[in-house]
Amino acid sequence: MTSLTIEQKRVDIYPSAKPGSPVIYLNTFSKTIAPSIRISFMVLPRRLLADFRQKLGFYACTVSAFEQYTLAQFLSGGWYEKHLSRMRKHYRQKRDAVIAALRQSPLSPHAAIAEEDAANLKTVGDIMTYLAAHKN
Repeated sequence: MTSLTIEQKRVDIYPSAKPGSPVIYLNTFSKTIAPSIRISFMVLPRRLLADFRQKLGFYACTVSAFEQYTLAQFLSGGWYEKHLSRMRKHYRQKRDAVIAALRQSPLSPHAAIAEEDAANLKTVGDIMTYLAAHKN
């Protein structure tokens, strides 16, 4: 399981599954597939599973069986990784366009681009919106 980062830096969620790990990993598919996909997941250390079931096991799943099955097929068929690869390429191109525009702008001598490989896609969108609104 990977998260959407432009430069394919992966967040290792599997330490949660290792014996003695203190890590509980929570994530959602809302940002990587579509905001309307309201499916989240948790990787819980095995030693906490019994406590989780006892104390929180009464919560019912609100996601339909059809959506769960469809997502399972999407994941097991390798389509999720392919989708992430296409999205990485798309957002990398957008990021590169913003960086090129900043380097060619009158701001260039007065600005430095830090974290060029960063993948904060919201920030890229905010920058693009700002540049479009202040274009003279």
